[in-house]
Amino acid sequence: MRKVAIGISRILFILAAFSLLAACGGSDSDDDSGGGTNVSQDFKEDSCNQIGLTKIANGFSCSPGEDPAANSVVSLDILDASGGIGACTGVVVDSQIVMTAGHCLAGTVAAIQVRTEAGQEVFASSISQHPGYRRSDGVLFDDYAFIFTNEAINTAKGSILLSRAPQVGEEVYVAGRGETSQGSGPVDNIYAGAAVIQNVSNSHIWISFEGNQSHPCGGDSGGPLLVKLGNGNLAVAGLVSQSAPSVEVETICKPGDLTIYGNVQAQSVLDYITSLAPNTGVK
Repeated sequence: MRKVAIGISRILFILAAFSLLAACGGSDSDDDSGGGTNVSQDFKEDSCNQIGLTKIANGFSCSPGEDPAANSVVSLDILDASGGIGACTGVVVDSQIVMTAGHCLAGTVAAIQVRTEAGQEVFASSISQHPGYRRSDGVLFDDYAFIFTNEAINTAKGSILLSRAPQVGEEVYVAGRGETSQGSGPVDNIYAGAAVIQNVSNSHIWISFEGNQSHPCGGDSGGPLLVKLGNGNLAVAGLVSQSAPSVEVETICKPGDLTIYGNVQAQSVLDYITSLAPNTGVK
């Protein structure tokens, strides 16, 4: 499985007001009167703490906490060949490897800057998109990719979920930085929240934006769906891929949105991970 080298000099990115990684809040406060399926309040309120951050307002906006390096979620600023800048997110899985969505690296990538919550900035030296990445009936499959950096990333390392399958009805964590509603623009702090798994297949996991749940929004592609294990550890069950084909454009980032995550337990994804990032941890 081929890695493609990209020539990187120390590029200074001019960051326009594009969407960075974010998780939409199911509500702007702790008012759960919106109807639909709710997550338990204790689980929701602990979302920032679970990813190594500190809650500062409304159960969603988070500050770095005592140890910003405890957070394995990173922002990706992606420069294409025409000079356009886009953004995705990723999860650090080894000292110089970030796992993200395959569609984030579609087209010609000129440079990628990886930014951690602790303020470290490193650059990509090579990239790899899953060779099976494809769209079928409007749905992306094998939507995974790796970014290999030019120096070590000083953060915690995320682990993938292998000890059990994700379960329908299970409460899970989502996290990110960027749009909190469609067109809102980026935010300064990581946002974290909780959701409920609606459906699971061999290739995908679905969550729906309803009740007091949080939900991905613009710029969240590649962000993790985090499952809490019985021992309190977190594991990555999937990465943000897309809204379901049935979702109307005006419903994205609003109640009724339905997001599809690429299931990390798909055999083709596991084979890809073990071939290019064999030291990735599992839980």
